[in-house]
Amino acid sequence: MYTNKNYIKTNVRFKREKALTIGGSRGIGAAIAKTLAPDGAAVAFTYEKSKDQADAVVSEIKPLGCIAVAILADSADIGAIAIPACLRPLP
Repeated sequence: MYTNKNYIKTNVRFKREKALTIGGSRGIGAAIAKTLAPDGAAVAFTYEKSKDQADAVVSEIKPLGCIAVAILADSADIGAIAIPACLRPLP
């Protein structure tokens, strides 16, 4: 896991940007979502099996005043990722 958050926070800003992470309910994907959101990005991420873990990531991000959306999608199926990501607006 990338732990140098000060580098990201001081050198990159994501105000009004949207980020889609494939597989964001755990591991590297969750770390990416948790890092981008506090810098201002509206974060959407996919998950395939672990709704509880996906909800936990959303629950960690939202209290910071950030937007986070978990999308159930099979990351092996490009159509399953592209369609929900395009049609489902971030709140």
